[in-house]
Amino acid sequence: MSLTERVVEILRKGDFEARDGDWEARNDALIELQQLFRTAAATVADDEAEKTEEARETPREADHHVAFDLEAWRALRLPLTGALRDLRSHLVREACALVARVWPSHIVEHTT
Repeated sequence: MSLTERVVEILRKGDFEARDGDWEARNDALIELQQLFRTAAATVADDEAEKTEEARETPREADHHVAFDLEAWRALRLPLTGALRDLRSHLVREACALVARVWPSHIVEHTT
């Protein structure tokens, strides 16, 4: 399953389209998305560590970002916008954490 397909699947579980839906399901989905990108970043770090001796000596997850395609970004954009505008601080906090996790990937992809 591709990263984009996984993102879409998690967003469906969060039911972001329903305004009065279960906010806890949305919160759980935001946390799961953060974990997905954290895991993907760790995988990239492991792959790079195998390629170079220097990376093996000092692997750091924060230095590795996972680029994802435009489809994944489009899938995330509206639900993330809604979560950032929500009045529940739990959702806003998790949405901000997800932006912090995803944004470096977005920059890497669009500056290369």
